[in-house]
Amino acid sequence: AEYMGGATPGHLTLQWCKEVCAEETMEDPACHKPLRTLLCLFVGLSCQLEPGNVVKLADDIALFLPPCAGEDEEPYYSLISQGTAEVAVGVLLQSLERMIAEVDGEVAQWKQLPTETRSVSEVTTFKRLTVMATVVAPLGRCQLTHIPTAEQLVRFVTRYFKVLARIAKLYLDLKSDPPAPAEFQPLCHLVGRTLSGDTFSSLASNTRLTDASAAGKQMKAKIMREARLVPNLVFQYELLHKYLLRLERTGLDLVPTFVLPGSRNVELQATQLRIQLRPKDATAEESEDSVSEAEGGLAVSEADSERVEFLRSASQDYTEELSAQPWPPVNPAKRSKHF
Repeated sequence: AEYMGGATPGHLTLQWCKEVCAEETMEDPACHKPLRTLLCLFVGLSCQLEPGNVVKLADDIALFLPPCAGEDEEPYYSLISQGTAEVAVGVLLQSLERMIAEVDGEVAQWKQLPTETRSVSEVTTFKRLTVMATVVAPLGRCQLTHIPTAEQLVRFVTRYFKVLARIAKLYLDLKSDPPAPAEFQPLCHLVGRTLSGDTFSSLASNTRLTDASAAGKQMKAKIMREARLVPNLVFQYELLHKYLLRLERTGLDLVPTFVLPGSRNVELQATQLRIQLRPKDATAEESEDSVSEAEGGLAVSEADSERVEFLRSASQDYTEELSAQPWPPVNPAKRSKHF
């Protein structure tokens, strides 16, 4: 380190990655594999040494995804463009999933740790959770076109809420004085501002509950699996809110920025379903007519109409079942054998 002017090899590698990301472009799809490798290295080192780099990267990605796509603002990293934004989201989420898994493991050990050791771990954990919330916030407001990536984002935010709820529950069980560290309150305020309200609604509506390529039993199984994503997200959010409200009775101010979901509805967008189920051999002229008639509905085959009706009825039954649940929320895994 002294030979390199005080900089460690990790800092030098990070600086090189940062310069490449800021100056180079990789628009060619053939470059996506080296792009993933470079971004994995850059994000991994940044999370350890300079978390601000990851925040800038997430902001740049959001510039090229709806609803911000098309704006004139230039990204900080030239490597991020219209063609590489979705790839970068996948890489970023993989790194965040590793981080939340590490945090989850640390939190699980807090109850057995001495107070001083736990205090040190709490400070580090809250810093990492703060970075993750700041990074996910711009991504959560985007409309991801790649369905697996959208589902991956929802699963990550669900686990994030689960970890935060576990921390709140731990502080309730410990009954210490003060009930929670000073760093916990600003973290809760940040999560309420960035991951609730419009961001939460966008996450809940960004998943698709069907895939036109599946048929019969495969489609039914896919619907049953994917239909749990949003209910699980809502459940963990409401559970976190419940624990924070109980902590507030001890004198803390934790939930002023939280906005509970206005509806637990899991809606299917019939127009999008009809577009997905449209025959692949439709001509360009028919496609244009279909787009102009989107609000009025599109003509589909009898089999496709039955499939849409099945999805509607399944969604309606599931929505009615969720709406009838008492407070506090019930774990979706125990709600019904049908979904």
